Amino acid sequence: MNRAPVVVPETSSPAPAGATRSPNVVALMGNHPLSGVSVWCERMTRPGSAATPWSVLVVGEGLRAEDLAEFPGWGSERIHLAAWRRGDSPVDQVLAVRAALRALDADVVIPNDVPHGFACAALDAARGLRAAAVIHADDPRYEELLARAAPHVAAWRAVSRGATRRAAPLANLQGEAGPGGVIPCGVDVPALPSPRPTGATLRLLYAGRLDHAYKRCLDLVRLADELHARACPFVLTVVGDGPASDAFARAAAEHALAGRIRLPGRVRAAEVRGLLESHDALVMVSASEGHPTVAVEAMAASRACALTEGCGGAAARARDGIDAIIVPIGDMHAMAGRLHNAFLAGTFARMGAAAHAAARREYDLARLAPEYDRLIAEARGVVPLFLGGSPASLREAWHSVLAILESIGPCTENKLADLALNWLASLGVPVTHARRGQSALRVGALELPLRAPGIPAVAEVRLARAARDLRAQGVSRIALYGAGLHTRRLRHVVESLPEIVAILDDRAGLPPPLGPGERLWNLPILSPERLREAGVGGVIISSDEHEANMLRRASHWPVRVVPLYAAA
Repeated sequence: MNRAPVVVPETSSPAPAGATRSPNVVALMGNHPLSGVSVWCERMTRPGSAATPWSVLVVGEGLRAEDLAEFPGWGSERIHLAAWRRGDSPVDQVLAVRAALRALDADVVIPNDVPHGFACAALDAARGLRAAAVIHADDPRYEELLARAAPHVAAWRAVSRGATRRAAPLANLQGEAGPGGVIPCGVDVPALPSPRPTGATLRLLYAGRLDHAYKRCLDLVRLADELHARACPFVLTVVGDGPASDAFARAAAEHALAGRIRLPGRVRAAEVRGLLESHDALVMVSASEGHPTVAVEAMAASRACALTEGCGGAAARARDGIDAIIVPIGDMHAMAGRLHNAFLAGTFARMGAAAHAAARREYDLARLAPEYDRLIAEARGVVPLFLGGSPASLREAWHSVLAILESIGPCTENKLADLALNWLASLGVPVTHARRGQSALRVGALELPLRAPGIPAVAEVRLARAARDLRAQGVSRIALYGAGLHTRRLRHVVESLPEIVAILDDRAGLPPPLGPGERLWNLPILSPERLREAGVGGVIISSDEHEANMLRRASHWPVRVVPLYAAA
């Protein structure tokens, strides 16, 4: 099946609308003020970051201007807001984003991890809108989004070689819509290194999201334990927030009381450079990253990075012992030893100078700007096949729109019918005699479905596979561990697996909203202590964010316990 766009040769048919002027490029962002992607997007709005500075559109449910006060660059004429009402359908959400993109006269949208941007590129292709994918993450959920959106990706780049693994769905674009490749997120790198502060205390900084699944933030507490055991005088400043904020504060309480861990919470992105310069090194203990921007910021600020091997492109390009310290994921004993030895030997100044020189060579935004200009030019030079109007290409393009909408949430047939008619009209397809019937819209020989395609999400695929593997081992009764949002997103698969007979949850028995209730989809919700009562022989952990902790809690259970993500 040929889903790829085609490049319009310079000597043949006309280029997309607006191709003779400087492009209007709009990057989409959720309300994540301190994320590396948000910081990078804001930086791309500044003069000199590209031939024409980009704009940023912050999108989300119920967002107001005052909610974005901490967003980097908020108040700039190039930072905008598109919000939808609570409870709006995916169709209405996409239309809200499309209206904002039209108001900005966008030619190219950079969706990042916002699926609405890819849908808008599909719906407004006839108006010349193209999607350029920048792949920031190295995780299966990003790959799932790209698989759904692939037919509407005109050009792409990844921020690291590791992240290119997730570009597999875009492979059929290579050689037609552009070869892809790697461009890290650039930063402003000063001409001279920043001086290192003096003092008798090792000063370490963590700046980022506090979560379990990818950032492994509780390893920072273990790092503090190891440093303290070595009698190393240190202060670890932990900046940021996230779903593990409360758990981290509890785990770090003893160190915080003694002044060894400081928890200022979330700060403005503009403050991060100053924080880096007042510390000796940046610490990151992630299990999975694309290419963390804060590590690039640290190098630009002449600071060494202490990284785990899960820190993506930052760990891949770093020179261990020269401008960085790199240890295996989870090995806080080794990281503490390396940091303490470097502190005693006084090598942080040398490592920081080497990091600054590397940042000048590899990450200076002025050097990377032409690479991003090429990405935009490639995207603008593509005309999707479905613009030719053949019924087969239109059906395929519509199918991918449905797949993108499905990743956002459920849609009614009426909403999808209205959207399909609007889309066909924009393509010049006469819709006067369109007819509805049997969950489809018919326009002449063209039939467009009005139901989601039912493409399984990553979690659904993994759950079905885990249940199948347990069955193969003779397990006929299975319980899910976790009655939270992750499990509730799996309803379709759970209801199709009769061997799942119960849900275990640590909060079972507590009244809502403290607890999950007594039943979910006719399955009993039980505390883990009632495991034997349920008569199950296997447990599947149903959580991404809390999987590691739940796996530890379940390690002593007398049944087979299977995680969904540990081997991802």
